Amino acid sequence: MSIIIFASLFVIALISMVIFISIWVYKDAKSKGLNGALWVLIVIFTQNFIGLILYFLIGRKEERINCTSCNQPIRKNSKYCNFCGKEVVYEAAPKKQNSFTKKYLTLIIVSIMVWIIAFGGFMFTIFTDKNLAIMDGVSIGSMENSWGNKWNVSFKASGMSFNNVLKITDNKPKTLYVKGNCKEGILTLYVIKDNIIKSVDLTEQNDYIAVDLSDFGNGKVKLELTNSKARNAEFNSYWE
Repeated sequence: MSIIIFASLFVIALISMVIFISIWVYKDAKSKGLNGALWVLIVIFTQNFIGLILYFLIGRKEERINCTSCNQPIRKNSKYCNFCGKEVVYEAAPKKQNSFTKKYLTLIIVSIMVWIIAFGGFMFTIFTDKNLAIMDGVSIGSMENSWGNKWNVSFKASGMSFNNVLKITDNKPKTLYVKGNCKEGILTLYVIKDNIIKSVDLTEQNDYIAVDLSDFGNGKVKLELTNSKARNAEFNSYWE
């Protein structure tokens, strides 16, 4: 139950953060004579806060005012209007503090703090809860890496299978070496090509065992790692 609470808080805080940032960008851009809607779209649809960084580095420096003669929008501190050509007369005016800035920046900071706490609670629950629910099609705390002739998988709890493919050319590789274990449940590897299927029980297989690949012939061989309510599982393989 706790993981659902933390996950829900994580999502709510993330959505709230995006909403508050979008509102602040819109209002701030409008106060500077910029296209607020355009900058909101840039901030939302660019990854890793790049849009927000661009707004601070570029957008906020493009502050615009209305020409005192023709009322057209021009860059602040321009000496002459690029529409009517007349010299711009600046009238001294007291600086206005945007009241919304402090309000929305506070909300953004609070949502970020909740997001961090929720993420920390989510990860802590994953790695400490021994009774973590296993859901079909969902893998929790999983890590998978495949490079060259090696394929490794580990997970905290999983309701899904993991797949990889090795290619046999000129009857090489000839042997697949596998090992694995899990604290609970069953861990099984299937080696499949056409109608040829070999299975290996890896539930308590802490030492490498060899799987002969000579029966499969040349071509692609599917490796499918399945489990039945397995927890804290590790799988390692290589072929040569």
